[in-house]
Amino acid sequence: MKSSSLRLIVVSTFALVLSLIYPSKAQKLFKDGDKVCFLGNSITKHGGFHHYLALFYATRYPNQKIEIINSGIGGDKTEHVLARMHDDALIHQPNWVVLKLGMNDVAKLMYTDSAYARPTIDKERKEMMETYKQNYEKIVHNLLSSKAKLILQTPTIYDETVYLPHLKGVIGRNVGLKEAGKYVKDLAKQYNLPVVDYWQVMMDVTKRMQKIKPTASLVVGDRTHPTPQGHFVMAYQFLKTTKADPHVFSIKVKANRKRMRIVRSNAKIFDSFGNDNGVSFNVLEKSLPFPMPKGVSEVLDFVPFEKELNQELLMVKGLTKGIYTLKIDGISIANYTAAELATGVNIASIATTPQQQQAQKVLKLFEEYWELEAVIRYVRSTEINRLKPLGIESLQEVSSYIAKAKASEKDTTKKSYKELLDLQDNYVPAKMDWSKTLARMEKLHHLIYQANEPIPHRFEIVKKELAQE
Repeated sequence: MKSSSLRLIVVSTFALVLSLIYPSKAQKLFKDGDKVCFLGNSITKHGGFHHYLALFYATRYPNQKIEIINSGIGGDKTEHVLARMHDDALIHQPNWVVLKLGMNDVAKLMYTDSAYARPTIDKERKEMMETYKQNYEKIVHNLLSSKAKLILQTPTIYDETVYLPHLKGVIGRNVGLKEAGKYVKDLAKQYNLPVVDYWQVMMDVTKRMQKIKPTASLVVGDRTHPTPQGHFVMAYQFLKTTKADPHVFSIKVKANRKRMRIVRSNAKIFDSFGNDNGVSFNVLEKSLPFPMPKGVSEVLDFVPFEKELNQELLMVKGLTKGIYTLKIDGISIANYTAAELATGVNIASIATTPQQQQAQKVLKLFEEYWELEAVIRYVRSTEINRLKPLGIESLQEVSSYIAKAKASEKDTTKKSYKELLDLQDNYVPAKMDWSKTLARMEKLHHLIYQANEPIPHRFEIVKKELAQE
């Protein structure tokens, strides 16, 4: 917009005040250069919650380059992590390890109808939980001995209450997971470690969801593995527990014909103009808004993520009554009344802002990165769970094993034959491309931290009738 169209007055003197600094409780948990290893079972391997955390950190703290490493393997219990933690997690020399185990240790088979019929079942469950506790503490001790900082996480829920007519839920397993979570929280207190409680928040959200829709759940049809919404609730809880900064930026403007006052946080303001009919200024934000991944938007009705963790606050007081158009870089974004602007509006989730569109480009790069990460975890899982027990280490040995096993296997419908085909058709090509995949991931990580660099934007808040001139 032209300044003449608004009869804007160049403000030769105005107070540019730095205030509204983030509350002292807010913090960056991970710092520039940190390697953060997420260690666990299939829920960690699938990665949704720590993918969203990586996305949050890359957009909220774009100048703090961190690397998040997936060290999850499906089906793992504490005993499995004890066996592989050095070769599959600590080998990366992480600054942080984030540990989550328990879903497989609290075994589903211990809560079936046949299990309840056994007179020894209470003793069996007690022994199961004792094994979990002993192994878990050994893992914690070993991780702390590595000098890595450690964050504990409780198990997630097993949804016994969702209405799934095709799948009967076992009763009591979720209580077992709660007990495991209590142990994790007690151990965290004993070792003075941070702990993120997923079980309780997921139960609270689940109850509220199912009051509205009995088939709603934060986990998929197996009642165990979180949906994208479930992973998002986990990420929300992690960020809240670790006191992540809630603000993308905060800009408060008081405009009148004599003076314009701007109070800002996490942004630089320059070239400001204003009167009681509108304001304009250039702003360089230090963060980007969070780009919402696909499949999670419905859960925003149940967790206040936008309010508590994604505030891009714009407040303008002193405007005359009327409807005003917010323009960014000359693009009309939204219309607000003077009263709404005086109260403050959150523009973080508006899809058409240049900032949100830039954040979406960051998300797109992450999505390619996560696809490649899944390949890497498939390869590592196959090597640890299937090849290592056979003493197979090289790709040549794998090919020889496949050829011999296929020649001796007569029944091509058997599971063992299908596993051979998986090795042949999926593992071997992925292993052959291993170096190429890692190189592409490294390149994508570099591109993410180029694409996330904030750039200056021109903000204009102008009366609607004048904005259309």
